[in-house]
Amino acid sequence: DISQNRIQLCKNIIKKYHVNQMTSGSKVDESNDNQASSSHSTIRLYCTDGTNFGTKQLSGLVFDSNAEKQELQTQGKRKRQNKSARAREKRRLLELQRQEVTVAADATNVEPENEKSDKPVPNQSNTTCCIPLFDRVLVDAECSTDGAIKHIQKREASSKAPLWNDSNMSELVDLQRRLIESGFRLLKSGGSLVYSTCSLNEKQNENVVRWLLGKYDDAFIIPVSFSKQNNVGKSPSFVEEGSLAGTIRFNPLTNANDGIEEECLPGTGFFLSKIGKRF
Repeated sequence: DISQNRIQLCKNIIKKYHVNQMTSGSKVDESNDNQASSSHSTIRLYCTDGTNFGTKQLSGLVFDSNAEKQELQTQGKRKRQNKSARAREKRRLLELQRQEVTVAADATNVEPENEKSDKPVPNQSNTTCCIPLFDRVLVDAECSTDGAIKHIQKREASSKAPLWNDSNMSELVDLQRRLIESGFRLLKSGGSLVYSTCSLNEKQNENVVRWLLGKYDDAFIIPVSFSKQNNVGKSPSFVEEGSLAGTIRFNPLTNANDGIEEECLPGTGFFLSKIGKRF
């Protein structure tokens, strides 16, 4: 995320529910009195521009859960980091970023300049990355939030104008295109990317996905369906197929058939698509 405030909020949540043994419910390894999280996953936070994430050698890493656990063991019961602790954290994060660059370089097969073929190269997302590629990518893109009824009601109650509207829609769509393209660039061949927004506007949803499919030959739609989740074999009434086959919309304004109420995320509408990358 490019927002320092949102990153700090995420950092506090991860510390409380993933790292800190007193609040996360993780167990203590009594053999060496070290804290051991019940989860083996590593969580990293980057404060950087998502449209070019991974293209620079230093990617803006500001938090690593493993490094935080090490620091927690070092500082003991101190709740605040002193100057030396902040310096240690900075060095650890810098070293982790350097390791990412090394791993990414080792995994990249770059053809020598004098051995390059003159054959035309298909339009594929082969931009060089400075971090290892991912098996799964989620692009929850910035949007106009026109599908989030509660957000609209809050804005109306406060008389605040929406951040995105018809006057700057082209700017928003350009941002969404750059975000989905960046996510696809960071995806491994054979991997999958989910693109979602809390908008029901076709310009911000299906058209953005169509743009990506048209630009990259190795991109294809993986159809999404929720029909198996319903006892009668049909999707809930609030789940609609998007204008692009294989994509779906959760429409909070859809009325249930025959007056039967169905459970839905109240006041929440959003778009969902799944995109694969060919080998």
